[in-house]
Amino acid sequence: MEGGRYDLGQYLRETITEAVRAGCRLNWGRRPFMRVNRPDLAEGVFRPGIYRYHICVPVLNQPKGCEAIRAVQPRRILSVTWHGRVTDLVDHTLTLAADARARGLKPTGWFHVIQLILNRPSGEHDPVSDMLQLGCIVE
Repeated sequence: MEGGRYDLGQYLRETITEAVRAGCRLNWGRRPFMRVNRPDLAEGVFRPGIYRYHICVPVLNQPKGCEAIRAVQPRRILSVTWHGRVTDLVDHTLTLAADARARGLKPTGWFHVIQLILNRPSGEHDPVSDMLQLGCIVE
């Protein structure tokens, strides 16, 4: 599904609901993630604006004839994981794209964002246990 101005939590719930209603079996061993098209960040600059994104929900099967559900094709991805509070996603994305270029790779403009918030056993949120995994699709 393509995104626009949307509440991400609601968008994720709707995407999962749509996949289940379409007959997909969810793959609970893998986490949903967001794909964001940011050619500006891939080029090393930040331009405010509205950008296209997709919520990707891992499934075990894809029913035939379901045009609304699209498979994510395998891609080369340079990824990094940060632990602790992540406050500036733009700077981290620019750094990842720069690292890709420094390695001789070309960022495509598509980034995968997976953010996990881990909690203490007591249920209290601990910012030190936050984790962000960011991937840069490269050619």
